[in-house]
Amino acid sequence: MHMKKILLAVVLFPSLLLMSCVGGSSDNKAISEAEKQVPVVSSPLLGELPSWQKQYKAARDIVKQEFSEKVKSISSDDAGKAMKEMDKYDKEGKAAEEALKQYYESRIKEAGGKIIGTEIPCTFDAAQYSSAKAVITNVEDGAVMIKATLTLSAPLGRTPYVLWKYNNAEGSEITSGAYYPGKGDYKAGSVVEAGLNPGKASNIDGVASIYFTK
Repeated sequence: MHMKKILLAVVLFPSLLLMSCVGGSSDNKAISEAEKQVPVVSSPLLGELPSWQKQYKAARDIVKQEFSEKVKSISSDDAGKAMKEMDKYDKEGKAAEEALKQYYESRIKEAGGKIIGTEIPCTFDAAQYSSAKAVITNVEDGAVMIKATLTLSAPLGRTPYVLWKYNNAEGSEITSGAYYPGKGDYKAGSVVEAGLNPGKASNIDGVASIYFTK
């Protein structure tokens, strides 16, 4: 009877079985190890999203490393046996990665939803802009989408690009970006909208403000 219950649990709840293999078994503790490497912390503007993304990457790297070592340990003395072991490890590796995906994607989605509508403080070069506002409009598959609305104090020029830097709390640059708004007559006083899409939130982890340059 006990064995029947175990088999039923495996059939009905395979994802739970996979999660136990990834997060709690003696030979593969990818999630628990990733939690130690990348604790989940909340940033003022991006919430927990960057942490979850970094932890997910760490967990995947741990799983890949483990199965890579298992494959390297396969003896080539018996070709048939070696092929079976490689096939076994390949399937186990894919199952572990799928379990990680299920575990982290729900957390990433939840964390992303919480930051939609967040306004990011902006500064700008007054020689080019008279005002600037940036808001997180969406988070899709962990990618942050930011809409900036800027008022020009001077024409953008023949090659109209909006340029900016993502800065941390100390004012140091994290990364930068550029947006081409398309052809147009961008005179002083014109309002320009720009899509600032840095990709994953982890790419701009620690962002405290955006500086629009000339």
